[in-house]
This record gives sequence, structure tokens and C-alpha cells, in this order.
Amino acid sequence: MRAFARRHLHFGDDVEPSGFPDGAALSSGSRGVVYRTGDGRHALGPALAWAGRRDVRELHLLIDHDGGDLARRARLLGGAASVWRMAGDRAEPVEASPRSPETGPPPDIGHLVAVIERHGLEAVAEHGVVTAELSGLEIARIEDRGDGPRIEVGVGRFDREAGELLRQHHDVDARMADALLEVGPYRQRGAEPHPVNRLSRERWLRSIAVADPTAVDLVELRPVSPARPRPDLRQAVAAPGVGRDQHGARVLVLFSAGVDLDVVPHAADLVDREQVDQVRFVSLERDQLEPIRRMARYLPVPNDFLAIDPPWPV
Repeated sequence: MRAFARRHLHFGDDVEPSGFPDGAALSSGSRGVVYRTGDGRHALGPALAWAGRRDVRELHLLIDHDGGDLARRARLLGGAASVWRMAGDRAEPVEASPRSPETGPPPDIGHLVAVIERHGLEAVAEHGVVTAELSGLEIARIEDRGDGPRIEVGVGRFDREAGELLRQHHDVDARMADALLEVGPYRQRGAEPHPVNRLSRERWLRSIAVADPTAVDLVELRPVSPARPRPDLRQAVAAPGVGRDQHGARVLVLFSAGVDLDVVPHAADLVDREQVDQVRFVSLERDQLEPIRRMARYLPVPNDFLAIDPPWPV
């Protein structure tokens, strides 16, 4: 990283090194470099938080692989950082890549969506996949394994696969009812602590606001897909929704649970995709740290933060 700073940015010897998760950082006056090793897909938010704490106004982010998405998000945040990628023993600037087009849900699944809704579940379409959610937790999804679309029941991929083997002779309504009996008691206010109420908490918050948009000072709200597909149930990804306030403004809402330093770069992608007038960040008050608030100033539209009480046991 020191060699990169000297060779490409003409840094001198008056640098101050500092730690950075899965990498390192250094600064010289108002200029700074962050090097994130390995998978750098979520490096932009932590890098901007680091820069904000040190009053670094010219930030360079160095990563090992790819970086086109990071460069696009940095550009959407008003050029908040320059992104570089290692190429052998040198580094090269990374060009912003276009956002991947969003895939729509499969055709001719209306009858399956009706089954989901008949059980009181929310049918949520994201990146071509339709899931059945109970208070934000996926308990089933519509899959097509070559013999036509059908509902597969289970919390996560392994539970779905096990359920298909163990209960393949049960009809889908019976399997959905069994899942609701098993999971439902733990996805409501006042529930006992359980691993089930630790999953998908950001989507739990979103489900509350979709059912009652006044909880986030809106008159309507619907879920939209995150900028990237969610890898699995265990990885928290801010849950987005788009709605309107009482003045008719189009508002993007990002729900998060826990401290999420990637929420502002994520919002930048969605502001561009959804063409909104405003952004609202919704989370527990304790998670609304100053570095995130400071980072939100890079967004091209007005934004605010709203605290919400958790429905899960604390």
C-alpha cells in the first residue's frame, strides 16, 4: 500500500498508517488510502467511515479483484472515492460498471402467489425469485426445477431440500400450515428468544412498515429488490422499500438491523435505479452511528434517519 501511494499518488514519507478490517490504511494530510484484501465488495462504506473520522477528503480505495460496482457507487456518491485494482505488481484505476438489469418474476405463477397469500404470507419478488415471508422471514419460495414452478417450503435452502425429501407426499397447504405452526410463535412481538427471531431482522422491520406505512411517516410503501441478490438468510442486507409521503414525494426507505456501514453505498445504487426524491434510513436508534449519518451527506437527494422499536426480544 505504501508503494502504491508513492508510485500512483506521489505520497511522501509523512504518512500515518492505521488499521482497517481485512486490510490497512494510511493518510497524509487530507489524502488517504485504504487497501482492502480479498473480497472487497463491501469495502466502500467502511472506507468512507474511516475517511470521515480522519477528515480525509481525497480517498483512494485499493482492492484485489473486480471493483466495477464499487466504482459505480462511489460515482453515484458524488465521486466520494477513487477505486483502484491490483494488477500484478501495479495498480490500475477501475471504471464504473453498469448496474445489472433486474430480472422479473417468472410468468404464470399467479395461482402459486394466491396460495402464499391464502396463508397470510407476503409474496415478495426479488431478482426473479418469489418468496413467501412471515414477518420478513422466508418460509417458502417458488422454484422451477425443470418440471414447472411449484412452492417449496422451508426456512432456507437446506430446510427446503430436507422438507421436500421428508414431506414430499404432503400437499403444499399442509406443509405451509406446519411451517407456520413451527415458526409463527417466534416472529411476533413478545416472543421468547429463539434463533428464528434472529434471522432477517431488517426485513421484519420492513414488513411492519409495509403493513402500516405510518410507522415510517409514509402513506404507502411496497418492498423493492436490494441492489444485489441476498446471498442467504444468515447475511443481513438492508431491506429496501419505495413509497410516498403525505406530500406525494417518492421516498426510498432502507431498513437495517445492526450497524450496517454498507447501507449508504447500497442506497446510492437504489436512488439511481428507483429515481426517488428522498431517502429514509430506518433502524434501531442505537445503530444510527455518526459515521453513517456523515456518509449519507454524499447522497444526491435529501435524506433523514428514523428510529424504530424492535419487535424481537431484546
